[in-house]
Amino acid sequence: MRPSLLAVTLFAIFINSVEQRDALEDGNPGHMDYNYDDQTDLVNNDTWEENFNTEATFTDATNLKGNESLEESEATTLRYSLSKTGESETKKPQILDPDECGDPPPVKNAMIFEGKQIRYEVGAKVTYACEFGYITDGSVHFSECLLSGATQTLYWTDPEIRCSPRSCGDPGYVEHAHRVGSVFTFPNKISFECDDGYTMQGYGTRYCQTSGTWSGSLPTCEPIFCDPPENPENGKVSYSSLGYESELHYECDPGFILKNDRGRICSANGTWSGSEPTCLEAQCDPPVAPEHGTVQVIGDKSNVGSRALYTCNEGRALVGSASSKCLDIGEWTFPTPRCLEPCFVPKIQHGKIGKYVGYYRRRFEELSENGKIEDGEELYLRCEPNYEPFGHPETEEKIACSQGEWEAVPVCEPAMCRGPPPPTPNAVVARANRTHGGGVVYHCRQFAKKVKYGTTTCVFGTWKGDRPVCKDLRCSVDELSFPGLIKGKKKFYLPGHVFTVTCERGFNLTKENNQLKCVNGIWQGHLPPCIAASCNAEDLVESEGIVPDGEKIVLNGEYLAVRCREGYSPSRKQARCSRGQWTVTGKLCQESSCAVHKIDNGGFSERVQKKQLNWRLEFDRWYEYPRLRLGGTRSPGSSLYVSCDGRYSFQGKQGENDVSVKCSKGKWDPDPVCLITGTPYRNEARLSLEKTEKSNIRTNTHANRSPSTTRQPLVLTTQSRPSEPDAVLDLNKDLDPTPYPSCACTYRSVDDSLVAFVGTEQLSYGSKVKNNDKIKFHCRHFGYSRLNGVSEIKCENCRSWHSSEFPECVRPRAGDTIIQLEGDYTILAGGVIGIAEGRQLSVRCVSAGIDDFPKWSTNIHKQLLFSSYMDQNGYYISTLNISNADSEHSGQYLCNMKGYRPFAFDIQVISPPSVKCSKFDERDYIIHYDKEQAVNSTALFICKDDHKKLDGPNIVTCLLNGQWSGGPPICKTTCPMIEETEGMSVSYTKGVDEGSIAAFHCLEPRTRTGVPWSTCKKNGSWTHPPARCTLSSCPLDQLFDVVPENVVPVMEGVASDTLPYNFTLRLTCEDNMMLSGSDVAKCGQDGKWQVSRVQCISGCGLPRIENSELIIEPDKSFYRFGESVALSCSPGYVLSSEVVRLMCLGTSWSENVPECRKE
Repeated sequence: MRPSLLAVTLFAIFINSVEQRDALEDGNPGHMDYNYDDQTDLVNNDTWEENFNTEATFTDATNLKGNESLEESEATTLRYSLSKTGESETKKPQILDPDECGDPPPVKNAMIFEGKQIRYEVGAKVTYACEFGYITDGSVHFSECLLSGATQTLYWTDPEIRCSPRSCGDPGYVEHAHRVGSVFTFPNKISFECDDGYTMQGYGTRYCQTSGTWSGSLPTCEPIFCDPPENPENGKVSYSSLGYESELHYECDPGFILKNDRGRICSANGTWSGSEPTCLEAQCDPPVAPEHGTVQVIGDKSNVGSRALYTCNEGRALVGSASSKCLDIGEWTFPTPRCLEPCFVPKIQHGKIGKYVGYYRRRFEELSENGKIEDGEELYLRCEPNYEPFGHPETEEKIACSQGEWEAVPVCEPAMCRGPPPPTPNAVVARANRTHGGGVVYHCRQFAKKVKYGTTTCVFGTWKGDRPVCKDLRCSVDELSFPGLIKGKKKFYLPGHVFTVTCERGFNLTKENNQLKCVNGIWQGHLPPCIAASCNAEDLVESEGIVPDGEKIVLNGEYLAVRCREGYSPSRKQARCSRGQWTVTGKLCQESSCAVHKIDNGGFSERVQKKQLNWRLEFDRWYEYPRLRLGGTRSPGSSLYVSCDGRYSFQGKQGENDVSVKCSKGKWDPDPVCLITGTPYRNEARLSLEKTEKSNIRTNTHANRSPSTTRQPLVLTTQSRPSEPDAVLDLNKDLDPTPYPSCACTYRSVDDSLVAFVGTEQLSYGSKVKNNDKIKFHCRHFGYSRLNGVSEIKCENCRSWHSSEFPECVRPRAGDTIIQLEGDYTILAGGVIGIAEGRQLSVRCVSAGIDDFPKWSTNIHKQLLFSSYMDQNGYYISTLNISNADSEHSGQYLCNMKGYRPFAFDIQVISPPSVKCSKFDERDYIIHYDKEQAVNSTALFICKDDHKKLDGPNIVTCLLNGQWSGGPPICKTTCPMIEETEGMSVSYTKGVDEGSIAAFHCLEPRTRTGVPWSTCKKNGSWTHPPARCTLSSCPLDQLFDVVPENVVPVMEGVASDTLPYNFTLRLTCEDNMMLSGSDVAKCGQDGKWQVSRVQCISGCGLPRIENSELIIEPDKSFYRFGESVALSCSPGYVLSSEVVRLMCLGTSWSENVPECRKE
């Protein structure tokens, strides 16, 4: 197959070259005349593919293996078997006739299949076909030479054919290999590479062919294996596998030691790595004597089992094991020990070494110089005042001698200045040497100028000296503290800059176009820039009753002096000028009051209504006018009456008396004058005024009296009992859990005004009523409220009642008789009034809304005391009085008025000795009774369990009806209140009762430590101790995990490794680098450090020499790497060297900074 393929390839190349030569001889190098007589339908894509597929079959059938170059040559042969339209041959310029088109348009990956000519006239047509390995999308395959009707020029139509590479599809994957290449179209290729530990079987590269199939077949990756190893002499080898990366394990026979065992692994080439180890006879290396010591071997040299004994020279201590044994593995049991010289107490300048002795180790005992120190002995270095141990801020440091050496050098050095240098305004600390004698370098800020030099030095831990003074050359708007000035948002102005003054509303400029200029930190200009505006008094003239008095213009802050018009008087209110506006606290002039003065032949009076009962039992009503005392005033708008004497009348008018006058603007209107009747009245002061209103009230003291015969009923105001806070009434819950032997009805009434009894037992919400028992009702406000509905109901078939079956207590209506009780009494079942023997009772009967006295009637024969009267509100009342009550007062009583609804009730006189209240169940209580449960005796309750407390009244009283005034309280288990510490609040589900849950809440930014809640137990204690709300803290060492390299915290004043929440540390850079970004690290609420984006930038500081006339341009506090500065001197000075320019090289300057010397 391979020779035939080669022959076909050479033949195709030969034919192609011959046809190209013929075309050149004919003068058409681009034309190749192929014979397509049998392929007239090649423009059809299917036929085209079939022809090319038949031509490509010999390539697919070759099944070449491992010869990539030959595969490529075959593809090249097929690729050039037909000519392409885009050949890059050099063509001569073609001279076209007017009716000829140029060459047809080229199409990528396509060739002219039909119609190719030397010259193309109008109407010529060429057909395109895709090259081998490409397929068309079925668009227009031809182009035609046409004449444009608009431009009369020739052009080729767009062939619109698109040739896309043929796809070979996914070539698949090879197990234990990875694929290289992801394009699956002609003429691309893909390769396979086996994973480590596998070798390839077959050809690893496949090409996408013109036929749309992949060349060759998929290879395989087979695992790699190594040959079985041999056992070493006097030993053996073991392994679990012979595959790739498997390991060999060697071991020797007893008495032999494995040497040169560096591990052997099956490598990718199928061989074992390294070399085979050997097993040698077990023997230890000869022991080495320690420095300043000796060694002695006991036994047969260094064979297994021999021993080495170590000793030290006199005066030295042996550290380690004094003996060692040679083991069968060829090693000694212990390493060679050391012979160390003991530590001695050195001479300490400005300090001493000692230890604490005594029972409590509180007494410091100094050790003598050159004294011997035991290894590991705990000692302390104590420094004199102003000195400290090296590297430690404390005056005392714990030290120890370990193995003949001091763990820390015991040295006392002058104390360092650990606090920050003293700040100076408008300057920053450029450098600070914190050691004793070190100084601080201050740099003035860009906007400031140094006006005084100073020296600050560290002296035994304290900064001392004078600081430099940097004057701020800017001007601050805050210095312009003048009222009315609008400062704006800009705070600082540089020297020479101008601030244009604008004033607030109510202020005026003191000078037109006023401007303030900043000159060396001082404002210059007209000050103050703004002045408050004045007020015009005429603005208040139109206000009622005001007349300006004095100047019309009132300055800011001054008050207006006013006088009032006639009929008005000055008030206590004032008008003040405030920034051009009047501030008025109220009316400045108020209407004048009127005096109750003397009236000749009469006087001022007030009208009083009177009434009297006539013989028809009706009221006659009239008015009387009692005179008023002279003096005093009446406010504007108030009215009085003028009553004239005898034959005098008001203003002399016939029949005018007791006339109403009204106070208006300080005068009574009409004019209060009493004249002889018929005398004409002339008031000269009012001739020009027209009277607009006249009061003329005529009264008759006896005529037209019409007493009222009805009145609204009396209303009794009551206050209902307040409900307990946070109480929820569950209508489906039986509150009385007492079991009954048989079924019962449940009483559920939420009407607090209704009272219910079963026998002598008063019911409450949820009480049980035995079957066939009756409930009797009466109103709580006995004698006032009326029972609307049934007075009793019966428990039948154990069916509980609906609320609509209960009666209601309603307010009385007109005509109802009302009963009011006073004395020692109680309301028994059914509304019976119970009174103890010998007690008093007063029953007031009021007929609501009727002007008549109620009548009493009764069925008893004992003489009673009745009384009747009318109270100050006009109500008619009849009273029944019982004093020293006895059994004869028991009976029925009725109070009514004829024709109206009566009120009937029973009175029962009770003999106290015969009434007793029953005892309570003492299961949970200690109960103290007095008077053996008699009437008015009490019962005192105390809980037996100390962990419980009473819920309810602890004292109840025995009533006349043999019932206690209330039920027993409940003994509830309670726990102590939990104290709320700082930042914590406690909430309870049921207060501090048993079963209540106390939840602990921490307020931000604190976090909880401990359990989130605790439960109150039966024994009155909480299940868990309360939680604590603490502030988070941040470990200092974690800060270095969040800041970049070279960024370090400033540790001045920091004495702990853990810092609390919200603590801030200032950041700086090492190695004279500059910090870029925020210089603060803050401990967050989550216990993590919060640091903004920050980094250290390499650079140089200002190359300034203090007290020098050196001029540096540009003058900055920091220069980046590569920046340079120019150096010069002030007039009269010259540089000390020829260096006139410096460059920043990392963290230092390129040259030493020269000085400026006088010429």
